[in-house]
Amino acid sequence: FKSKKEWETFQKNYSDVKMEWAASYVHGPEMFLQQTGGGADAADTLGHEMTHLVINRFFRGSPPLAINEGIAEWYGDFAYSAFKGVKKSKRQEFRRLENPPPLQGVLTATAYPGNTAAVHKFYETAKYFIGFLMIKKPPQNFAPFLTDLTASTPIYDALSRHYGYATPADVDKDFARFIK
Repeated sequence: FKSKKEWETFQKNYSDVKMEWAASYVHGPEMFLQQTGGGADAADTLGHEMTHLVINRFFRGSPPLAINEGIAEWYGDFAYSAFKGVKKSKRQEFRRLENPPPLQGVLTATAYPGNTAAVHKFYETAKYFIGFLMIKKPPQNFAPFLTDLTASTPIYDALSRHYGYATPADVDKDFARFIK
């Protein structure tokens, strides 16, 4: 969609996915992309949405909402830099996270929050959680973790199986150390 007006018309009249705050999105094997200018922001958006397409293509089911958005945010942030040959410090990108919503609520969410500010905080927390797994945990555990999630394994069961967490409180405690 080349203009904001075209995008709004599509969202209002044709889209079966109602997310007024979204600039672009993927629904199954289809990507609906609003042209939002050029440069890094547009590349981040494209990287984010392409990540959703890859997950939809190569995994049987969908991961939980926060994991799906967190992975897309992770690759959206790093894809453009990698494409341009710019090395970004992953740890530098994940500094203190201010006022995150409760992690258990984020990880078990089945719908987006009700307002735009909460949606942004949800995405940010989800990205930080994926960053936490990618940076602090064995990288070889991530693909099997994601495979279990897309096969409908409950998130805390998959976290236990692949990362050794006994309880959701243990996940909260470990994540809280990462975001401080």
